[in-house]
Amino acid sequence: VLGNENKVFKSIIESLKIGFGIFRIDGTAVVMTENLRILLSRAFASASKLETRSTGNKIFTNFSAFLADAFKQVKFKREVRQWIEFARDEEENDFSIVIMLAQITFKRSECISVTAFNASIIRGLMRVASQNADRDSLTGLANGRRMNLEFMKAVQEFTGNEKSLQEEGYVLAVMFLDLNDFKNVNDSYGHNFGDIILRFVATRINNSVEGQVYRKGGDEFVVILPKVKKQALQGIAERIYESVSKPYEIEVGQEKRMIRITISIGISIFPDHSRDLNQLIQFADEAMYDAKSMKSRGCRTIKVFRVKE
Repeated sequence: VLGNENKVFKSIIESLKIGFGIFRIDGTAVVMTENLRILLSRAFASASKLETRSTGNKIFTNFSAFLADAFKQVKFKREVRQWIEFARDEEENDFSIVIMLAQITFKRSECISVTAFNASIIRGLMRVASQNADRDSLTGLANGRRMNLEFMKAVQEFTGNEKSLQEEGYVLAVMFLDLNDFKNVNDSYGHNFGDIILRFVATRINNSVEGQVYRKGGDEFVVILPKVKKQALQGIAERIYESVSKPYEIEVGQEKRMIRITISIGISIFPDHSRDLNQLIQFADEAMYDAKSMKSRGCRTIKVFRVKE
């Protein structure tokens, strides 16, 4: 039915274990995939045990009776109706099957299309997709989308007890990190080599702080420290600097190369500099560029943002 031109679509259906079929009004199958046969057999084999097979208040133990009754509900409405059925797998674990039906015209005959899937599989895939949407694909660090959500949460927690936290010397800090002369690495060894270095750098930064680390893009990273002593910020930044600056042993062809990279770090503070994440990142970015200008003097490139008067 789908045709050879829809091989990709069919492979997706198979991989997700989605069942699909077209049935005549009397319940005979015009087309039925193996996945649908398995799902329906499990659903209706379990009906007598679970007594949950129903449309309205009716209990069905076979698909033909279920289909005939369902057709009365979808007939002439040209809309999709959905039922949640229950089944048991080979290990007798209960799971839910979503069955969706719609009236269609197929080869000049009125038929019902049936789509069914294991709801737990789809939920699992959606959960994985949601997690991946929050992660940088190269380094595995959280990305900007996750950063915005977690910053809002950190602000809520901090402001809930802001006065006492400030009296004790705590702040919420944002660090903006940028690798120094990373373009030279890509130009000399290629972007694949550069990607390897970025993964190592991400791991070292992540292992150096107790806050959350995010990859902003390229060779830029952001660290959010939700509750940190203000006087400890310099020490944390120096720990990151020392960790990232240690040599990286990388294989280039048949040779092992020792690559050394340094990093520039700018710091902004909530609520001293701003209460807005974008502005805090901007201020930390400005401080980072000021710090980067000290590189030629052999200084550690770390700087806290200062409001220009």
